[in-house]
Amino acid sequence: MGHLVDPAGGTFTIDFYLWFKYGEIEPNIEFLNGSPSRFEKITERENYIEYRVKGIFVKPLDFRNFPFDEHTLTVELEDKEFDASELVFEPDLDESGMDPELAIVGWSAEDFRIK
Repeated sequence: MGHLVDPAGGTFTIDFYLWFKYGEIEPNIEFLNGSPSRFEKITERENYIEYRVKGIFVKPLDFRNFPFDEHTLTVELEDKEFDASELVFEPDLDESGMDPELAIVGWSAEDFRIK
């Protein structure tokens, strides 16, 4: 699966890895802006779980500044059972990033942020 952006549909297709290092509560997440076609657990050990995720996510795109427009494609998630007062996700900044060979036809990927 390539990395595709559908401007008319306001969707993008993405393939990524997602992991959690946790203490007492193992995250049980759901995606708020997409339905992955693949959500596969690839590694599990004590206090660590890793998934491979592929799917189509929704992000309305605004082209009023074309050809000088910029867009932020987001993957939004939350825990199914616990709210932010009980479980907080913190980014793994040292291990996270964007594949340097990422290619999006007709676009350039400029930045990666996680929060």
